[in-house]
Amino acid sequence: MYKWFDTDAVLNTVKSDLNFTIYRLADVELMYAEASNRAEGGPNSKAIGYVNAIRGRAKLAPIGSLPQAAFEQEVWLQRNFELCFENKMWFDMIRTRKVHNDVTGNWDNFVGHKTTFGATFAEKQLLFPVPQQEINVNPNLLPNNTGF
Repeated sequence: MYKWFDTDAVLNTVKSDLNFTIYRLADVELMYAEASNRAEGGPNSKAIGYVNAIRGRAKLAPIGSLPQAAFEQEVWLQRNFELCFENKMWFDMIRTRKVHNDVTGNWDNFVGHKTTFGATFAEKQLLFPVPQQEINVNPNLLPNNTGF
């Protein structure tokens, strides 16, 4: 994994985004696996191979042939664990409208999911608020997203 290192951001300010990765191979492989599963009506051998390569690095048993929905959830699970420290989880939760429940191991609906920290996700969190700076530049952006 290659990261930009911004000494000024680490020592003096938090206003730098240079330490964010753009894409890693695992991210691209999982994107391919999910997209091909959707496009072809089920997983192909290449998609299964990509998921198994990621599982292999984690010393997990390989998966075999799965139905389309089960394979998609396996890809989500691999994204959840493989990319958890790379700021992809929130995007995936908004995109899929599902949250991995760490207690039950199931996928819960985003709206109404209660986290282990006690927060409950609401409809308003599916849309991000329009930044105030953008509203100042263009007042036609009002009203802001519901709930913010």
